[in-house]
Amino acid sequence: MINNSKTFFSQLVIKIHLILLLIFLSACNSSSLQVSDGLGGTGVTMGRVTAFGSIYVNGIKFNTDNATFMRNGIRFENQDDFNTGEIVKIIGIRDENRKTGIATEVVFSNILEGTVTAIASKNIIEIMGQKITTDKLTVFHGFELLSDLALNNQVEVSGFVTKTGIIATSIKLISEQFIAGANLKLEGYISDLNLSAQTFKLNQLKIDYSLAEFKQMTLAELKEGLYLIINTQQEIQNNTLQASSIAPFNETLEAGVYYEIEGYVTEPDALSNFAINLDIAPPASSEASFDSNVANGLIMNSHIIIRGTVNQKNILEAKEVKILDNNLGNNGLNNSHSDITLEANIESIDVINSRIVLLDKSITINNFTLFSDDTQQSVTTLNLQQFVVGETVLIIAHYADGKLIADRLSKIASTGSVLFSGLIDQVNPEAQTLSVFGKNISVNEDTLYLDAEANDLSKTVYFSRLKTAETWIEVIGKLTESGDIIANELALIQK
Repeated sequence: MINNSKTFFSQLVIKIHLILLLIFLSACNSSSLQVSDGLGGTGVTMGRVTAFGSIYVNGIKFNTDNATFMRNGIRFENQDDFNTGEIVKIIGIRDENRKTGIATEVVFSNILEGTVTAIASKNIIEIMGQKITTDKLTVFHGFELLSDLALNNQVEVSGFVTKTGIIATSIKLISEQFIAGANLKLEGYISDLNLSAQTFKLNQLKIDYSLAEFKQMTLAELKEGLYLIINTQQEIQNNTLQASSIAPFNETLEAGVYYEIEGYVTEPDALSNFAINLDIAPPASSEASFDSNVANGLIMNSHIIIRGTVNQKNILEAKEVKILDNNLGNNGLNNSHSDITLEANIESIDVINSRIVLLDKSITINNFTLFSDDTQQSVTTLNLQQFVVGETVLIIAHYADGKLIADRLSKIASTGSVLFSGLIDQVNPEAQTLSVFGKNISVNEDTLYLDAEANDLSKTVYFSRLKTAETWIEVIGKLTESGDIIANELALIQK
């Protein structure tokens, strides 16, 4: 069994080899997915926590009444110390439809704990010299905006390792500055190994290992390209970290065990041969069924869930592939063409049917919807029953089967305005009128017009760039009694 104190995602980065050799039928669609033998019963689920009231991971609602809980190697009594957005490993039983399960173990281990070494630029921040990218599903705990984090703030990061850096699923502010004696941790592939100086690098950060204790390995085994876990109790000095302990990650997944793993594609190669979060291994024959959205292919950083059983060669033979998002930019920022963003007051809630209404639009909540409360940073556990009519929320959603499906539902502070993004329904450049998301948009002399880089535009130039059913824009404005919008700001969105 995998050592629970090890970092979850290291298990993906270092040792899981996910290879698919399959015959793919072009007529494959979501209705063709079949539940194969072994998909029900006991297994391991690895992914981010999306909601509580039980615990939701990878679309499965796990009962945790009799589960044991571990955080960074320390035993906890219940799930109250866990947060949405954090990646966990759950050992337990699932039903054949993978809707519900019973957890026996819930394990969390951070991927990085350290200080901010460069402040945020857009959706990227540097922590301990490591590039951290955030996206639409990243949850912040203890602060509201990525730009709120300052140099030397100490944070804990949960996330996925990709070839472009870490995609954070959760960032938690621990303290305003490094506390003497606190443990700092980071991991990754080493480079620039200098045996005489007794240093190497993890991305931009130099590691001095002259005083480090080597665990489960010897100094002689140190070589370029090793994936190591570094711990220290000293803060960074002159862009150099004095390591107190160094250990390799040398665990493997367990043969014969069924896994469900959330991750990002790092080696796309059509649909016949690809890897997730790691290097490609020797091929293993397998038959797999694909979500219909995969028919367009897998690209670098496609966000997916793989389901299958590990064979005796430590290769995960995938039986199903579900794509969560296939439109990540080169920097890891999720910019899916189907994303709809809404910030407005809740007009009605249907808890029984899991639906919520904003701006006259009914939005479905499902087991994959990520919940967060950005108004009370102490709140970690959340579900639909804790939302009320009239409060302001942020919803990021997509269209599927003719419905709006929420990817994220977050409580936010009220600004008195509404915000939404979407594809233009209609536009008349001469009359300078438009509608988006079924809402008529009017402008006045105070309306601001911006391009995709937030540069000011004149009204005439702005409207000249709009095309019906082609251009995506963001609208900030006031909701009138008739249900129309008076725009305070109109911005182009790069898609």
